[in-house]
Amino acid sequence: MTTIGVAVGEDVFPEADPVIINPFPLPLNGPVVNFPNGLVFDEGDLGINGDGAEPPAIAAPHAPAQPSAIIVRWDNYRTLIAIDASAGLMKSCWIVTLAVTPEQFPEIAGNPVVARNQVVVCYRGQAYLDKDKMLHIDARRARIGGALAQGWSPDSFTISPDKKVITSDDRGDDRGNPSHSGEVEKIVPADTQAGEYRKLMFTAQSIIDGNI
Repeated sequence: MTTIGVAVGEDVFPEADPVIINPFPLPLNGPVVNFPNGLVFDEGDLGINGDGAEPPAIAAPHAPAQPSAIIVRWDNYRTLIAIDASAGLMKSCWIVTLAVTPEQFPEIAGNPVVARNQVVVCYRGQAYLDKDKMLHIDARRARIGGALAQGWSPDSFTISPDKKVITSDDRGDDRGNPSHSGEVEKIVPADTQAGEYRKLMFTAQSIIDGNI
């Protein structure tokens, strides 16, 4: 079967143990991919993939998130979350999820197959801390692109201070999309690791914003 979608170079998410990667190299002139659909966080999209349902509620914002690039590992995926350094309580972020291993999806029309290190979905969201210092990546109602965009609703993420990760699908547990757990592999703060942060941010923005 032919692999569909757009693959990203293997140096973007190199193989690593599940918890910590050192170093985490990325080319400054990272790969640019083209998706047919606009990838814009849109609060006006009240339905999820046309089903009219509301996504699950999450905790309210309390404090700004630290500008950083975060790589998380969950199930068969690795997700890069690049959080903007702009001012304000709610910070924009760019979310790119790649496949760790080749995988087939017979439940999606066309039975797509994704390759290792292929972008499966990508979208934008907002980042903030709640009153318990949990980091929330709120991507509810985001418009998505990538190889599996037609069969995937956006995942939001909750990251605890001890680097545990819980995903939250827009369709919710009660409609067959349960939460998944994972771990943070690496955090690159914008203030102390500015060069690496910029490379990761550039990669995420190139995949999403530069290809609408």
